[in-house]
Amino acid sequence: MRLPPELRLMIFKHHLILPRDEVHVIPRETNTMEFPVTTLLAASSSIYHEALPLYYRHNTFSFDSCRPLVEFLQSVSPGRRQHLCSIRVQYHGAEQHRASVMLVGCTGLRDLHLTIDARTLSGQRRAVRSIRRSRGIDRLRAVRGLRKVTVEFADNLTIMWGLTAADDNRQKRELVVALEALKMPRP
Repeated sequence: MRLPPELRLMIFKHHLILPRDEVHVIPRETNTMEFPVTTLLAASSSIYHEALPLYYRHNTFSFDSCRPLVEFLQSVSPGRRQHLCSIRVQYHGAEQHRASVMLVGCTGLRDLHLTIDARTLSGQRRAVRSIRRSRGIDRLRAVRGLRKVTVEFADNLTIMWGLTAADDNRQKRELVVALEALKMPRP
């Protein structure tokens, strides 16, 4: 291309960084996970290779459960996964462990927002009285190098498990402290 790199970068950012800064990824049954910016990326292979990392790096990818997260990460090559910087996920579903394993491979990931709710523990093979020990959370703790980890509790644990308010607060603190390890440097 004949345009200077600085001008190309401005054009790419204008077209690829979404106004809300979030890409909501919908499960396959309702959407084939096509990206809303495919026309620019389809213009030429040089634009595609130069601009795609910006798309992954500057947008937050949002998922309603772990299943669409796993499907998305499977559809993205390992080379492109390294450009993903920000992910929001409602952490529940049968794919929790698999999602955690795949997130470990997202070496460029800097911001992770988890929403924990009653569904996070549903379907456990044995009774789990600690979120920290629930399916996938232990493996998720292997992710390193994050700048920001946000844990949002959508439900009151007292209601979910019949805990006392003190136990509810202790469980939440335990999980938040355990996930602080994600901010440790990568090996």
